[in-house]
Amino acid sequence: MARLIALLLGVAALAFAAKYALTSGNSRGVPSEIESGIKPVQANGEHTRPRQELDNVRDRSHELEKEMQKRVDETAARSGTE
Repeated sequence: MARLIALLLGVAALAFAAKYALTSGNSRGVPSEIESGIKPVQANGEHTRPRQELDNVRDRSHELEKEMQKRVDETAARSGTE
């Protein structure tokens, strides 16, 4: 019985140590841009290339949504059911 309790306490201590190491550890105080490797804005105020590409993709997706909605509205108007 004592061995079982000692084993359970050891496993609990090991789990706590692993959780502590994964949640705090070296990441404490490190800015997210260094952690991820992507800086959203350069020193001169311009967006970095990955950020510009992401913005371009978002803009294009909004344009496509508007075009698709326009086509749906035109098709509904032609069929007479709105």
